[in-house]
Amino acid sequence: MEWESAIQKDPTLAQAHRNLGLYYWKEKEDPDRAEAFYRRAIDLRPKDPTLYVELSEILSGTPEKVVALLTDLGTANFGRNELSENLARAYNELGEYQKTINFLGKSSFSNWENRKTSRNLWVAALIGRGKNSLDAGQPESALADFDLALTYPRHLGVGRPADPNEAEAHYWRGVAFLKMDNKEKAKEAFEAGKASAGNEEYRKKCE
Repeated sequence: MEWESAIQKDPTLAQAHRNLGLYYWKEKEDPDRAEAFYRRAIDLRPKDPTLYVELSEILSGTPEKVVALLTDLGTANFGRNELSENLARAYNELGEYQKTINFLGKSSFSNWENRKTSRNLWVAALIGRGKNSLDAGQPESALADFDLALTYPRHLGVGRPADPNEAEAHYWRGVAFLKMDNKEKAKEAFEAGKASAGNEEYRKKCE
């Protein structure tokens, strides 16, 4: 292969390593070999954000590797939202909701129109942390997280749409109110969940 010949002649060609990684990722569906080529490309070109974005996507099935790759970048993500999103997603997959919340709280996003990934990850972390609080017998703390999941912090770059998909947060608010023996507030939360757009699963749970 042309790229293999290229790195045999000059092993410092970062683009050739990246192209081989892309080939084994997309064409051969061999993530292990793809990972090896991308890591070598990053060693050679450590300030290329595309390499980090693509490698973090190759590693998406192993969130602990994504965290190890991206955590040192912190919020210095080369201006690429995908890097912050991929790190937050990995934290969520590992159940590290507090880390997601802390990290996204220090990050800022400039999103394309209709792109909601940053806020969706933040909401997922709040709901995950809130559910953990419910399991720990702390419904008041849980409710605070579920309430926060209904807000739209400006730094996440997502505004509240006309028909927000908030059924899941309202459902868990209702559960928290029931744990607090507040049936009236629980009913209000479930009614709000039923009226929310999208997320048919949680709309039905609110019935």
